[in-house]
Amino acid sequence: MTIEQTLPCGIPWQEQLRANPRGFRCHIIGIGGAGLSAIAAVLFERGCAVTGSEPSPGPATNDLSRRGITILAVQDGRFLRALPEAARPHVILRSSAVPWRNAEWVAARDLGLPVVTREAFLPAMLAGKQVTAVAGTHGKSTVTAMCAWMLQAAGVEAGHIVGARHPDLPSGRDGQGPLFVIEADEYDRMFLGLRPTVAVVTSMEWDHPDCYRSFGELRTAFTAFAGRMQPNGTLIYHADDRNLRKWVGGGLVGPTQLVGFGTHPSADWITEAPNNPESSLMTLHERATGAAYELRLQAPGAHARANAAAAWLAARTSGGGPEAITAAAASYRSLDRRFEMRSTATGIVLVDDYAHHPSAIRATLSAARHRFPHGTLWAVFQPHTYSRTAALRPEFGSAFAQADRVLILPTFAARETPAAGMDGAALSKLVVHAHVTHAGSFDEASAHLAERLHTGDAVILMGAGDIPRLTDKLTATLAQNAPPSRNVSACQG
Repeated sequence: MTIEQTLPCGIPWQEQLRANPRGFRCHIIGIGGAGLSAIAAVLFERGCAVTGSEPSPGPATNDLSRRGITILAVQDGRFLRALPEAARPHVILRSSAVPWRNAEWVAARDLGLPVVTREAFLPAMLAGKQVTAVAGTHGKSTVTAMCAWMLQAAGVEAGHIVGARHPDLPSGRDGQGPLFVIEADEYDRMFLGLRPTVAVVTSMEWDHPDCYRSFGELRTAFTAFAGRMQPNGTLIYHADDRNLRKWVGGGLVGPTQLVGFGTHPSADWITEAPNNPESSLMTLHERATGAAYELRLQAPGAHARANAAAAWLAARTSGGGPEAITAAAASYRSLDRRFEMRSTATGIVLVDDYAHHPSAIRATLSAARHRFPHGTLWAVFQPHTYSRTAALRPEFGSAFAQADRVLILPTFAARETPAAGMDGAALSKLVVHAHVTHAGSFDEASAHLAERLHTGDAVILMGAGDIPRLTDKLTATLAQNAPPSRNVSACQG
């Protein structure tokens, strides 16, 4: 039994949310997080009274504030304690990163208010919805957003929650119909609060070692997720992923139908692409019927084709017409920080990317190598959490092979302390590469790059932390100091 379940609860908040959303009050601790800000948007659209706290404001909190949601910059508990009893929240929804000693959590406990995480909150919020859930170690944000985009283009009314910012879609939308597409996050076992009719699993690799002590634990959680599917549900999986093939082959209790996609001979839907790496086309054809659909994509790489196939199958299984969702692929724009190109006037391309797992780094650099075959390819990486860096250090060590130069930044700690694992300086010594360097700060990294970049080079800045600040800093530095052309001097190491 969790701590949240043992808290006194004088108000049946789940029933209140289902039966009378316009009378429902929810306070969110850590409302600026990708998942919680999207939930806040959905609740607000339903007419719920939403408040929240976020000590690190950003674009998500700015969006919510513009809608009229009150967001506190401090989490000292005084806001909750000052509310009259009749105005107190029915429930407190907290981020998984919020520690037990957080003053707002302490205040909620003192006041007898129920405090829950997403896993416990989502069953009430999604009651009565037909859920399409997208899970997996990599690509779930992209597949969720692309599926929502395709359904919208096909005229299928659907709500959605996407755990990243998109240029054309809100991160959270309630929608007017029963269908709801949601990113199913495995962190803190959030996805075990879902009962999907359609589920997608894009990939399965060990990650979040602060939550799962081994790959076996993570696989068990995914098995439990599949077991929570609705009767007659469909599970769509990437057949090119060896771990997923073994997983579905072991027998799953839950989904009635399994649909594999990819280039592997066992796939039900085969993905094909022209030999030309510059081509934006891909073809999906069904092995059983021979039906084929040609999709035009804006993002490069094999991982982009896999994401598009997963989104297409999810949208089709959720009710989207195949012709309409096929056409929608061409107009889909990538999420922020998914191979987001930021060209400078100096002729150097900066690419901002969310990759923070070794496999994602390899996929991103592979796409970059095809997209930018000339000039020097720089990989700039900010490790995310000390525990992940330590647990996956052999994989990180070999992840940068396709780059010409590698620069490792200090670790973004997130919810951890250095004692939890390995920092960026230690990681830089393990990276197997002839040209790898560690920078102790963003200022040092910006100066290091500015001194060595030449016109025609490409810099891939990767990480799940605050590395976009370095992208902004480097953009400004290069604008002030134009780098030399490649034929002026040789690139320095």
